[in-house]
Amino acid sequence: MFDVIIAGAGLTGMVSALAFADNGFSVAIVEPKQLSTSEKTKNYSNSQDFRSTAHLPQTVDFLRNLGAWQQISDNACSLQRLDIINKQQMNYFSEPQTKTEFVAKDVGREELGFNVPIQDSFYGLAKMIASNENINILMGVKIERFTPMHRSIMVFLSDKTKIEGRLLIGADGGHSRVRELAGINVFKKNTGQTAITFNIRHEKPHYNSSTEIYSAGGPLTLVPLKKMGENSSSAVVWMQNLEDAEKLLSLDLDKFIQEVQKHSNDVTGNIQSCSERGSKKVVIQVASQIIGPRVALVGEASHLLPPIGAQGFNLSVKDISVIVRIASKNKQQLGNHKMLLEYQRERLADIFIKTAGVGALNFLAWSENPVSQISRASGLKFIQNFPSFCQNLIRLGLR
Repeated sequence: MFDVIIAGAGLTGMVSALAFADNGFSVAIVEPKQLSTSEKTKNYSNSQDFRSTAHLPQTVDFLRNLGAWQQISDNACSLQRLDIINKQQMNYFSEPQTKTEFVAKDVGREELGFNVPIQDSFYGLAKMIASNENINILMGVKIERFTPMHRSIMVFLSDKTKIEGRLLIGADGGHSRVRELAGINVFKKNTGQTAITFNIRHEKPHYNSSTEIYSAGGPLTLVPLKKMGENSSSAVVWMQNLEDAEKLLSLDLDKFIQEVQKHSNDVTGNIQSCSERGSKKVVIQVASQIIGPRVALVGEASHLLPPIGAQGFNLSVKDISVIVRIASKNKQQLGNHKMLLEYQRERLADIFIKTAGVGALNFLAWSENPVSQISRASGLKFIQNFPSFCQNLIRLGLR
């Protein structure tokens, strides 16, 4: 019997497995994708996933304590400041464009965080998983059903086998099978947006600054990547309403680059090249509860946020750190109702607050409503004019 069974071998699932294993728990990972042992790390590293993920300081510290940060950070780029540029239509109440700066040194830090390519994270974490004696990986199988019992949970797999554990972790994403089988409902809102993701090489240096440009249709976010060669590179997330996103994705690459150039406020200078483009519908989703009998949800199985504000993966790591800490306090109670209730009490309010906050920020970032535009411009100008308030916002965002 395993101590912990984890559904999903994405970033959240792998970090969960390493954290539990590091605290002496035996772990089984169940992952539907089929990877042979010899290709386990190779396939992750050869992924054409051009996305990257911002890692806030608490996430970096957590991964460093696991020995994982050292495995994934070779191409990490320091994020030393965040600039928010507010572009909107002229009206009688506000300027047509404002810029608000959040600088790490203003709160006594060297950086606000790091931007890490996702495929580097997959490669580094997968190597650690493969060499960890406390972790078993079951690839190419799905969870069909499970039966909670008094002291354990029986998990039935698609290959007609079954495994037993004391705790089942749902780290299987926004369409979580574990959440569905546990009968946990979700509150879901379609934002009417598509997030277009791609990387660019550009003329101007990024100076380790992340830039969010707020305008009608949706925010365009440029996040610096580690410099390779002579030119600077940035990861871009461009959120647009569904119709405009479809038009943008239908453009050939040269015309698409022209559109990015036009909307990037000359932050990048001349855009010299652009990677393949990915896209995903933007939804806001939060589980009504994050526990069931011998079941706990972490990461996107519990909360799904728009890609703005650098909260997604960092919120997932908070889930992991809390449940592993609670589980390690009294290993005899692993998976029982008291332990799971403590996890929910500590995490659920924060999840609801962060989900609501990011949802509101996303709405204000792209709304064409005049009241929203005025609120956005006034709020950013207030932050700019009161440095102490700006510093408190930075500290709050890094928690």
